[in-house]
Amino acid sequence: MNAVVNTVPVAVLILAIVVIVIFGIFPRVKGLHFTSSPTCPKCSHRYEYNWVPGGALEFVVRWGKYRLMQCPRCGQWSWFDIWSTRIDSGK
Repeated sequence: MNAVVNTVPVAVLILAIVVIVIFGIFPRVKGLHFTSSPTCPKCSHRYEYNWVPGGALEFVVRWGKYRLMQCPRCGQWSWFDIWSTRIDSGK
C-alpha cells in the first residue's frame, strides 16, 4: 500500500511533463502557428503577431478569440482580436 501512495506523485509529474511537451513544445517545433495583423484601438498601429493555438509562453490573457496584450508602439494594454485578423492560415 505504501509503494502505491509514493508512485502517485511521480505519475502525476510524468503526466504533466507529457502534456506540456505535447501542447506547449511540439506545436512550436512542428511549425503549427498563425500570423495575425491586429490593430491597436488606442494608437491605430497595425503589426504582425505570430501565435500558436492554445500555447503562449508569454503572459497573455485569452477570452475567446481575443487576447489582452500590450501594443508594441504605444505600450497600452488592450483587447486584440487575433482570430479574425489572421493573415496566415497556419503552417
